[in-house]
Amino acid sequence: MIRFCRMAAEVIQENHFDLRIAVEHVNHTETNFLNTFAQALAITREIDRPEIGLAADFYHFAMEGEGSDVMREAADLICAVQLANPNGRCFPKPEANIPGIDAFFEHLAGIGYRGGISVEATVGEDFAADCAAAAQFFENHCR
Repeated sequence: MIRFCRMAAEVIQENHFDLRIAVEHVNHTETNFLNTFAQALAITREIDRPEIGLAADFYHFAMEGEGSDVMREAADLICAVQLANPNGRCFPKPEANIPGIDAFFEHLAGIGYRGGISVEATVGEDFAADCAAAAQFFENHCR
């Protein structure tokens, strides 16, 4: 993984691509590699290339029971943020009580994260309604 990321970083640099690869932590029910953000952070620090950053995924934090405060150590590396409601891996709804989500957003704000946040979730029967509900959720929680 380290060798591959360094090779990819060379290709990005040599070709002047406006691109940054985000290493993502993925919970233990989906892979046996880089299950925690802390593990992804360690390997990204070892790669040590500006073309390689980190994804912070709330769903995987929740599935692993990992506190999002570890993001404070990675402020310079976080280049992508994803989330889903861990209860069903669905789009967050305005009325949803999602344990840990407020702390997650507080940590992102605390490190000065200004990038995008995407929803990576199972689509219900009405994609437009799911998106509208998620937008309202963000309005309520990201101030």
